[in-house]
Amino acid sequence: MPKRAQYLVLESSGIKSISDMKGKRVSVGAPGSMGAQHVEEVLEAHGLYRNKDYKLESLTGASATSALKDGNLDVFAFCAPIPVSYAQDIASQREIRLVSVDLEVAKNYVENNPGYFLDKFPKDAYNNQQNETEVDGISWTQYWFTKASVDDDVIYETTKWLFENIEQFHETHSSIRTVNLDNALDGIYVPLHAGAVRYYREKGINIPDELLPPEI
Repeated sequence: MPKRAQYLVLESSGIKSISDMKGKRVSVGAPGSMGAQHVEEVLEAHGLYRNKDYKLESLTGASATSALKDGNLDVFAFCAPIPVSYAQDIASQREIRLVSVDLEVAKNYVENNPGYFLDKFPKDAYNNQQNETEVDGISWTQYWFTKASVDDDVIYETTKWLFENIEQFHETHSSIRTVNLDNALDGIYVPLHAGAVRYYREKGINIPDELLPPEI
C-alpha cells in the first residue's frame, strides 16, 4: 500500500515548485514522526532548511487544513495515501495544487534511501485540483510489522485471513485495491515472519533467500 508525500498548496499561492516554498510557512507534520522527518529531508535535498529558508510549522490534519484555508499556512506537507480526507476538505472549498518534487533531486534521494521510490500522483485526485499534468512525487510502501517472538500460528492465521478476505480489506481505502498475493512481497527489505512464510509457501509464492528469517 503506497504512502505518498504530498505538498498541498492553494492555487492562489502561486507556488508551483519546491523552490517556490522559500520564505513560506510550511507544515511538515507531527514532530518526531516519520512523515515529518521525510518531508524535512526532501526539502533539504532541494536546498531548503527549516527556519532558515522556510518557517517550519508542525500542524497536522484538521489544524493544518484550517490554517491553509484561512491563509495562515502556505504549504501543507503530509504523507498519506491518495485521496485523503483533509485534502478533500480543502479542495471542496478552494482550488488546490499538488507540488511536484524536482525529478533529479528525487532520483538521488531514492537512490540513497532504500525503500522509497519515484511515483506519479494523479493530476485529478481531488476536486478543484489545478495540476495540468501528473505530479512527480516520492512514495514508500506500508507494511505490517511484528516481533519475531510472536507465535507462528498467530501470524500464519493473520496473513491467511488478510488474503482470504482481500475484498473486505480493499473496501477500507481506494489506495489499497491493488494489494494482492502477486505483489505481496514487492519492496520488502526485512525478513518475513516464519508464520507468514508458511502461508506464502502454501500459496506457491517464491520467497527470496534474503527475506527468510534466520530460523528458516
